[in-house]
Amino acid sequence: MNSPSSPSAVVPELIAVLDRLAALLREDKWGSHWADWMEKSRREIADSDFHGIERLLSAYGGMGSFNDLVSLSSSNEIDRLRTQARELAILIKNNADIGGS
Repeated sequence: MNSPSSPSAVVPELIAVLDRLAALLREDKWGSHWADWMEKSRREIADSDFHGIERLLSAYGGMGSFNDLVSLSSSNEIDRLRTQARELAILIKNNADIGGS
């Protein structure tokens, strides 16, 4: 992940990551729940709704979390995107800047 000038600069990157992640999850028979979760988070983030960041981060951690998903296909890419989405969301959350202002 490169160092953007502001957290809002990573919002488009996070949206792209969530789009790709949801698409890969849709291809996996175990991933539809998490694809729905990523798509809902993505819509909220795209609408400058901070709840999308909170929703996304709440998917990580705890029993039965997104971290526990073991994909049968494209697992390396899903793992990479899962990590990237979390890192970007944390960056945005820590700076509380989603609207790009």
